[in-house]
Amino acid sequence: MTCLTDDAIAKICDCVKESDLFSTCHQGPLRTTYSRGKTFKKMFKYIEPKKIILGNDENMTERSAYYIPVKQTVNCLLESEFWKNSLSQQSCDTDSDHFGDVSDGQTFKSSQFFTENPGCLKLILYQDVFEIVNLFGSAKKKYKIVAVYLSVANLPAHVRSNTDHMSLVLLCGENDLKNFGSAAVFSEMLVDLKDLEENEITVGGGETVKAALYCITGDNLGSHSIGGFTENFSRSTYFCRYCEITQKECQSDDPNICGPQRTPESYDSAVGDLQAEDSQHIKGIKVNSIFSALKSFHVCQPGLPPCVGHDIF
Repeated sequence: MTCLTDDAIAKICDCVKESDLFSTCHQGPLRTTYSRGKTFKKMFKYIEPKKIILGNDENMTERSAYYIPVKQTVNCLLESEFWKNSLSQQSCDTDSDHFGDVSDGQTFKSSQFFTENPGCLKLILYQDVFEIVNLFGSAKKKYKIVAVYLSVANLPAHVRSNTDHMSLVLLCGENDLKNFGSAAVFSEMLVDLKDLEENEITVGGGETVKAALYCITGDNLGSHSIGGFTENFSRSTYFCRYCEITQKECQSDDPNICGPQRTPESYDSAVGDLQAEDSQHIKGIKVNSIFSALKSFHVCQPGLPPCVGHDIF
């Protein structure tokens, strides 16, 4: 049996310690929470979240949401090498007989804003709710969080579908969204979206472009909430955000039956009647959507497309 010298043992121990991740993290730029935060901000394009004070709940506790500015998020994307490389992969070939992307559909082609601004960045928001505690525990639904993500439709479809290229832009408690309303939660985001569609931003190389909201995707409940539609699908007379079919008409033997299609004009008319008559809802609309203030977007354009993942699976 060969005995190791004390010097050899010491060298082996030092070698093991140097390769130990936990020991390494306790020295250098990652040694403390503060130094790690500084390092991450320096190495990555960090955008400081903005705290939006919503008000006080029934217990007089201050409630808030957190918003990561859309304008800064878009600027960071445009300055990245990833953006330049992705655009070089974008195909300019179009085939009128096939749908290859969102820009091939009638909704996009009939949009006056995007027709007048063909080089505009098309922004897509995705909203959904997730649980941060045990789904089957006593705190079920108490800590549900609404998350909103941003992606850009100008990117190639295979790149855009990767979750790595979707940016988080807002977090809010679901109960806070219900209690304080969309106008309070999305107010800061709306200011940024208005600014982006009215004022151009600079892309690498000095080129300037506009950016505008194209659509908001998500589950039916979330989409109806954002669009100002009724959220009780089983009892509301008008339960569809695409047409004005009623519950009674839907019970017909014809599975393809549809009601009169909802349009921006019919929506705005119902909102006007809603305000004039001081009613709770008219034709399934209970409040004017905060996003109606945008030039590029309307919930009945339609701007709230169905989510295949939620509707089928």
